[in-house]
Amino acid sequence: MKKLTYFLIVVCLAAAGWLVYSYYFSNDPVAVTKKFYGGWLAGDYRLSDSSYKNIEAWTDQMKKKAEGLAASFNQGGDDPILCAQDKPDNFLAYEVGSNEEGVRVEVREDFSGTVKTVQVSLIKVGSKWKIDDIVCNDKAAPSNDEEQNLVSDYIKENISELSPEKAVLGGTFSVTSLVFGEGQTGVVEYEDGHILLRAGFKYSIGENNVVKIESFEVLPEESGAFSETGNLVKDEGADGWLLVYEKPGQPALRVMLEFGPNSRCQATDGPITCSEWEIGDRAKIDGRRQGNKVAVDLAIEERN
Repeated sequence: MKKLTYFLIVVCLAAAGWLVYSYYFSNDPVAVTKKFYGGWLAGDYRLSDSSYKNIEAWTDQMKKKAEGLAASFNQGGDDPILCAQDKPDNFLAYEVGSNEEGVRVEVREDFSGTVKTVQVSLIKVGSKWKIDDIVCNDKAAPSNDEEQNLVSDYIKENISELSPEKAVLGGTFSVTSLVFGEGQTGVVEYEDGHILLRAGFKYSIGENNVVKIESFEVLPEESGAFSETGNLVKDEGADGWLLVYEKPGQPALRVMLEFGPNSRCQATDGPITCSEWEIGDRAKIDGRRQGNKVAVDLAIEERN
């Protein structure tokens, strides 16, 4: 009886796992795209033998388009699904946009360092996401480093226009830190000498390597205990001190320091007044953070 019960539990768990797996790969557009391209690269489907007509991840419109693609492919040329003659070494897929009609996923194919991108459009058919169109980009995509340089330069040049919050007193923002995340995402930190903000962004690269910022949202202000070590600096035209510090993967973070009557400051040779700091001094700052400012409780100088 126990063996039967154990067997039934295993069967139920396996069935539940399969349902979750099936739900995920039909209800997430990026997962649908990855699964399809994985099958295409494995040779599960081909244009040459009409097996593409059995692809569940394609809409009827995509299958009709494939009939014309198959005719041109049979005459020689690039695989119109991979947009290349050869198979890539590997590929990535991530969402780059969405609207009422559906979702757009970009597939980045790596051919020994040369990157090509394919635009995949998906729509909801019933409860499942299906591929409705595949479009090849004519030009090779920039490498990851080149792409990030393009995006970094674009954000730095347009940060005041991108920010939903405007600079104080008609000023302008400047970028102090920019870190890229997975896919085409990142976090940028910027300030105008009065306020310091952090925002998450998502981008895409269009034709002729034109940068498009798909979303740009200011992140919630951080609050709570603060304890970091960094260098004390002053921005031109700004009042007060800034601490420049870093965390793993996040260089050149900045926060404004507020020294009050209860703040204590300590140099290597003894107590000092908090107005005696010099630009470039290295110190450990303990205090309470609220947004882009830290109310300093204790500042202790550290030797460089």
